Formats: sequence, structure tokens, C-alpha cells
Amino acid sequence: MNKIYVFVPLTAFALFIGVHQWSQSGRDQREQARLVSAKTEQAARRAAEIRAREVAIQDALTQQAQQKKERQEREAREAADAERRQALIDARDASATEQQRLARHIDGLKRDIAAEQEAVDRLQIDRDATVAEQVYLKDAVPKVRATAVELERVLEKIAAAEAERAKQAAALKKKI
Repeated sequence: MNKIYVFVPLTAFALFIGVHQWSQSGRDQREQARLVSAKTEQAARRAAEIRAREVAIQDALTQQAQQKKERQEREAREAADAERRQALIDARDASATEQQRLARHIDGLKRDIAAEQEAVDRLQIDRDATVAEQVYLKDAVPKVRATAVELERVLEKIAAAEAERAKQAAALKKKI
């Protein structure tokens, strides 16, 4: 029995060493394969990361260029809008100024029209008076001429009567 105590543990120890050696021999290869696989995987991952970074950098540069272009377009559009807005404000101010100038001009013209209308009314009154005078003169002149002719006749009669009276007075003086 004493032999069993020595032989079984030695056999078990030998078996353990054999299994251990067997597992270690495969383990080194597996470890090597795992390291190679890890290195290739890591290299692939790094290459993919580098490619991804390059793509990301390229995308970022493209996006940056696009944003710069959009910003320039937006700034140009805003500048054009500002110029258009300023032009509209200037046009509005100019039209308001022109409107005020024209309103003052219209007020001046209305005053001139009122003054001229007063002058026209005075001239109309003068014309009406002149027309009335002409009508009166057209009616009065023949009457005055007729009266003048009548008065001349009366004066001739008076002169004739005076001459007659002077003749009679001379004849009476001759008689006396």
C-alpha cells in the first residue's frame, strides 16, 4: 500500500505534466496566433481609423468649404438686401421730400390761383361795367345827339329871335 501512495501521486504528477506540456505547446501557438490576430486586427482597426479620420477630415474640409461658401452667399445676400433696403428707404425719403415739395408748390399755386381768380373777378366786374357803359352809351348817344340837334335848333331859333328882336329894336329906334 505504501507503493500506491507514492506511485499514484507520481503517476498523477506525470499526467499533469503531460497535460500541462500539451496544453502549453498549443497555448504558445494559440497565444502567437492570438497575438498575430490581435496585431492584424489592431493594424486593420488603425488603418480603418486612419481612413475614417481621413474621410472625416475630408468631410470636415468639404463641410467647412460648404459652410464658408454658404456664409459668403448669405453675407452677399444680406449685403444686397441691406443695399436694396437702403435704396428703398432712400427712395421713400426722396418721394416724401418730393411730395412735400409738390404739396408746397400746390399750395403756392392755389394761392396764385386765388389771387388770379380775384384779379379775373375784378376784370370781369370792370368788363361788365364797361359793357354796361357801352350799352348805355349806345342808347344815350343817339338821344344826346338828338338832344344836341334839338338844342341847336332851339339856339338857332333863339339866335333868329334875337336877330329879329334886334331888327325890331333897330327899326323901332329908326322910327323913334
